[in-house]
Amino acid sequence: MATVYFAGLPVKPDVEKLMKKYSGLKVGDKIPYVDIEQEFGVGRKTYRWSCVVRKWRERLEAEQHICLACERNSHFFVCAAPQRVHGVAMGYNRRAIRNLTRSYTVAAHTNPDELDELGKMTRDMILKTSATAANQLTTDRKCIMAINRPIKKLAS
Repeated sequence: MATVYFAGLPVKPDVEKLMKKYSGLKVGDKIPYVDIEQEFGVGRKTYRWSCVVRKWRERLEAEQHICLACERNSHFFVCAAPQRVHGVAMGYNRRAIRNLTRSYTVAAHTNPDELDELGKMTRDMILKTSATAANQLTTDRKCIMAINRPIKKLAS
């Protein structure tokens, strides 16, 4: 069956099932991994499961601004505002440009009234830092050209 598709089976139908099943998520809701496994019939340790879940989480974040965090080997849970801001400040600093954009988006869509004093300071820091870095990246063409330059093969 997988031979019909050149790049594997499409994930959109399974993502649609998950979007329908978990349409009214609120802060603190838990989604056990077992429920997701049973929803489309593959185990959590498979590549298919990780592809579908990754696309589902990306779509939740893009369309509904819902950020899911993981409790290892147990379940996902919907993050509250302080967890979202702390997560982007601490956990997503490894992949620079993509996560710079994501950090800014999450912080910008987080209501500052829901945050404590430290959360507000963290949110403001993310917004200022992201804006400054994005400005620097767009004005410094040499940096962008260096990032996009293809890697040369070494002579053997």
